[in-house]
Amino acid sequence: MIAPESTLEIRPGPPLQVADIRTAIIRYELANPIQYGQWRITHREFALVRVDTVDGYSGFAYGLTRDGPISEVISRSVTPIYKGMIFENPADAFYRCKLTSHAVLSAGTGMRALSLVDMAAWDALARVRGQSITHLLGGEPTPRYATSIIGYPPGMSAQGIYDEVDGLHDAGWRRFKAPISPDLELTLSRMKSARDAAREGWLGFDFNYSMSDVTDVVDFAARLDDLNLGWIEDPYPPGDASAVAAIRSQVSMPVAVGDDQGGSYYPE
Repeated sequence: MIAPESTLEIRPGPPLQVADIRTAIIRYELANPIQYGQWRITHREFALVRVDTVDGYSGFAYGLTRDGPISEVISRSVTPIYKGMIFENPADAFYRCKLTSHAVLSAGTGMRALSLVDMAAWDALARVRGQSITHLLGGEPTPRYATSIIGYPPGMSAQGIYDEVDGLHDAGWRRFKAPISPDLELTLSRMKSARDAAREGWLGFDFNYSMSDVTDVVDFAARLDDLNLGWIEDPYPPGDASAVAAIRSQVSMPVAVGDDQGGSYYPE
């Protein structure tokens, strides 16, 4: 056992030896930039990570870079540790690597980079053993909910989002999630239209980290009360558990958080 945290048990089987790690960056420029509060999104950038084994297998993982230097961190701080390593449990490799550079790999871009390699290592081990990751961890596959992400770009009109959801509903979709718009009044009208078109379907709303005051979140959530929302999502940037607790205590619908949440420095 490499570190106290490395307690995840998996089914026994042959080990994995890392031959190399490769990273590709894919960037897509948005035709319509997205504005969430002070956060302006002009593009989507993804890191694709490939972990190759000495036996000729490859595991893959990908995720948003959020404009962090993912490939640089992997090449400088992660690959030199993983390359040549032999392990039966990828969790051991994860913590062994993390211990070599706590300041870089414990949060933020560093944790994102290490986590991508970790996921690719799990994928590689599953392929080495001829198993799905679900079976590797001792589980069984279960059905997953499919949710249609609607209302993009966020400036789409209320009629536009109605037409979109109405068409999806006719096609058999029953779960929908829409983002906040630059204007709260437009947001409210969009959500009302989405609910009308969704009929009895599940409908979620994403604040996309755009709020900075608990009262503002609670007040706007109250205006959404009669829409029977499945949840409101990410009203605050990651890491402020006290604000999330305050919001949860004052709104009627569930509050979903966790997107981009992570790192060793989140004691909350």
